[in-house]
Amino acid sequence: MSSATLRFYSRAQSKLRIDSELPEYFVYYLTVECGEEVASTKAIENCYLTSDLAVPSWLPSLLSKGLTSKPKRFVKRDGGYRLESKRRTYIALTLGDDRPVAQTSAALSKLEALIPGGYKRDFLHETIICFNAGANRAAVVMCWNLAVHHLQDHIMVDPARHAAFNVVLANNKDSRVKVKAITKQDDFTEMPEGKFLEFCREAKVITSTIFNKLKGRLDERNGAAHPSGVRTTPKAAEVYIEDLVENVLTKYTS
Repeated sequence: MSSATLRFYSRAQSKLRIDSELPEYFVYYLTVECGEEVASTKAIENCYLTSDLAVPSWLPSLLSKGLTSKPKRFVKRDGGYRLESKRRTYIALTLGDDRPVAQTSAALSKLEALIPGGYKRDFLHETIICFNAGANRAAVVMCWNLAVHHLQDHIMVDPARHAAFNVVLANNKDSRVKVKAITKQDDFTEMPEGKFLEFCREAKVITSTIFNKLKGRLDERNGAAHPSGVRTTPKAAEVYIEDLVENVLTKYTS
């Protein structure tokens, strides 16, 4: 978050009338631009430190007074602060349309080196490009597609896993599954992805723990892939990508 925080501070600095307004801008950054539910005092202090600024001694007092000032600056929620609606609108208008779309993650940048060179690494690279451009939903969908394709490859390259999967598939009674045996990669598209995960678990391609994890990730992918009121924050997308790369792409390698 350090580089993103510095970029935000550079934008906000010229908008400040007095130094004591900066905490409000940091609360805006944390809750609006980073998508956090609340901005804790510690998180605000970290914004100061990341921006190479000394944390003011009056910060806790200012936050507390902002709850009762006229007009109010903050509202308290679950151990942290959010901006009062009018103040949030004011800061959004003050910052204007120069909000950068780029976001970066050092953690994601390191993931590519974990994947052997080839089309999967290239696909992961494009996934991270989507994330860096702020296309969090697209990054989640692409990463899910990569993880599922990797599991399919994991089945196809090993005769024992392939045979075990086909045994489970042959016993399937769900009419949504339109194939009785996998003979080529495209055959996997003839079943819902949720059923694919169930077959993987029954064939012992994946453990129950990984199955439960992937079921949750599938739900998140579905939320990201369709218009809904659920927002995919940069932090959520970053965690999603890290999780699938580390628990699928680097775990199932032969």
